[in-house]
Amino acid sequence: PGSSDWQRLRIFLSALLTLSRRTVYRARLGASRLDQRRSADRTGLCAKITNIPDDGSRPMYLDPWMWRRFPAACRHIGQSTRLVIGHSERFAKFMRHARLSEVSAHRALIPGARLPYVKCRELIGAAGTYSSRWTLRGPAPGDRVYLDSTLLRQFERAAGRGPSHEFHNLGFGLYVAIVHEIVHWGADRLGHGGFWEEGEAWEEDVFGRNIKFYFNRWSRRYRIA
Repeated sequence: PGSSDWQRLRIFLSALLTLSRRTVYRARLGASRLDQRRSADRTGLCAKITNIPDDGSRPMYLDPWMWRRFPAACRHIGQSTRLVIGHSERFAKFMRHARLSEVSAHRALIPGARLPYVKCRELIGAAGTYSSRWTLRGPAPGDRVYLDSTLLRQFERAAGRGPSHEFHNLGFGLYVAIVHEIVHWGADRLGHGGFWEEGEAWEEDVFGRNIKFYFNRWSRRYRIA
């Protein structure tokens, strides 16, 4: 009787393990399909919000891992880039320096489903970066824009403490960094990137000077000079 009980227990545990594996697989499969549907929904929603035709292109894509780790920073990115769209003069300057059409410029500034792909990583001496990718035929336009993880981490902490001078400084620096790098991404799409600092030209055109947003190694904080 004892051995039969152990055999039944083994069968039960084996069936439970198989069921759990199937459940996890179906959950992952369902999540991926749900993400695809949500991406499509966001794409249509972006077209409705900005009153522009849906030409099949995809807007800026914020890395899901970055959303989970830095939700306040990601929300700020979406809100600040929409401010560029809402300001006709700044939007025209963005289109000129990024060399994008009106539709492409709208989509590049709205968090949605595809490009540019915005991720975060530890950067040294820069709040953000964009670089072309290398192929067998030479340099080609890249599809990823990176933001410094330290900047996002500090903004997240400042946002949790509430409005302050540091919070506004970091928010402004984050806004400048993301739009600066998207300008590089846009100019590189048509092969115009790399020979001119388009991002700094955009800053001087909009703000009247190059924004010196840097990481102070002594205070371990970002500063605006």
